[in-house]
Amino acid sequence: MRQLFLCLLLTIFSIGAYSQKKNVNLQGAWKLVQVQQLENSSFVTVIPGKYTGEQVKIWSRNQVMFVGRYFTDSGTIEQYGHGTFKIDGNNSEEVLNIFSYKDWEGKPVKLRMEMKGDTLIQLFPLNEKYEVDKNTSNIEKYLRIK
Repeated sequence: MRQLFLCLLLTIFSIGAYSQKKNVNLQGAWKLVQVQQLENSSFVTVIPGKYTGEQVKIWSRNQVMFVGRYFTDSGTIEQYGHGTFKIDGNNSEEVLNIFSYKDWEGKPVKLRMEMKGDTLIQLFPLNEKYEVDKNTSNIEKYLRIK
């Protein structure tokens, strides 16, 4: 009976340890390769396409930073930001204290991260439950810079 109890306890512990969330490894530099934006209930690719240019995003410990420049028919858009992030499994939250979009500066932005090989897929902004907002969302794809 004691051996059965011990075996059961070890099995439960093993299952619990195995099922714990593993954080996506964001550490390092990433180059933006594609952006899709939600328009009329479907995602439309805007980079490459509507915009040209480039952006790099870097994660280190709990810090995040990005800088980019895009060109359109109507002019140049510069995007930059720096702040902190935390991650729990595939759910992440960034608070950018410096941000080119002043309306979002200092506010928490929830994101979902997914890793496929050397490609990072980032979906944002999400609501408090990490669900897609039906009115505005973006999918960004990054390749790890080696």
